[in-house]
Formats: sequence, C-alpha cells, structure tokens
Amino acid sequence: MGNHLTLAEIAAKFARMDGVEDDRHAPYEKALRNLVSRHFLPPTTQQGRVFLYDSAASLAIRLGQIASDFGLPRTSVDTLTRWLSASGDRKLELPEGGLMGLSHAEEAIQRAKSGEAFNVHLIMRADRSVIVQQDWVSDRAVDDQRNARMRAALKSLGHDAGPEIARFSLPASRIITEMLPVLGED
Repeated sequence: MGNHLTLAEIAAKFARMDGVEDDRHAPYEKALRNLVSRHFLPPTTQQGRVFLYDSAASLAIRLGQIASDFGLPRTSVDTLTRWLSASGDRKLELPEGGLMGLSHAEEAIQRAKSGEAFNVHLIMRADRSVIVQQDWVSDRAVDDQRNARMRAALKSLGHDAGPEIARFSLPASRIITEMLPVLGED
C-alpha cells in the first residue's frame, strides 16, 4: 500500500474531510496524536525520528477516531485498533516467493477497492466482553461442524460470552472509498 504519510499530514487530510476550520486544526491534530499514543496504532515505518503511516495504518487511525469521537470507551477503541492491525484471512504473494498475511485493515482496503460493501462491528456480549466482526464474506470455506464443536468446547469450559447485547457499526467500505482519494491513493 504505497503512500506513506506523517501523522501531521494525515491529521491535515482528515481535518479537510471533516470540514475542520483552520483555527481548530491544532486541537484536531492534538486529539489525533493523543488517540495514536493511547491505542495500538503503530507506524508502518520510520525515517529518522519521523513515524510514517501507510493507508492501512491510516484506516486504523480513522476508524479508531470515529469510534472514539462517538464516545466508545478506550478499551473498546483499543479492541478495534488491535483487530485492524491483526492478521486477517488474506495472504499476499511475495515476488521472491512465499506468502505474507495481510492485516484486517489491508484486507478491508483490498475489498473496498474491488467494490465490496461491508461494515465493521464492535459487539458487546452479555459478559461485557467486546469483540470485532466484519460482515464481508470470508475467502475461506466455512466449516460449520468445526465451529459448532469449538463453541461447545468453550461453553463446557465456562467460556460462554453469552448473547450479543449491543453493537456499534462502522460503514467501513464507504469510509475507505472516501478516505483513499484524500490520502492520494485510488
């Protein structure tokens, strides 16, 4: 995912997207810096003392920013940002051979670029645990019997989280398609 930007550049681009006035840009950038420092939003690379972020890291920042601005607690925002940075189902074939796993954020960008429409959900269970789910169709075959056995085993060990009691949904594919041109990627 080609383009690498500093956090200041990302803040300026997001501020433009959000219609933030010039006199409100400094507090906006400060809030974004605080978000990045409080949550698992690592830079993609570093040049000297400057941290750089690619489009997948920028997406994680944007979705974390929206969830935080909505008022979700830090622990829930952190669950979302860690999930976005974690390895998803898709693999990237490397030119020198082999495969490398893509993060959920990278996979989401690929899917949005190919025209898929999907949401990312933060779900609270009855035991107050929070999980992240996406509603895109997995590239892997679903093994319903294996999933049922796994749920039964977890329940027998006392790890039943119970039913869903709340859901926060992000229209991720729409957010991505709006964000990429602003970041200089199409």
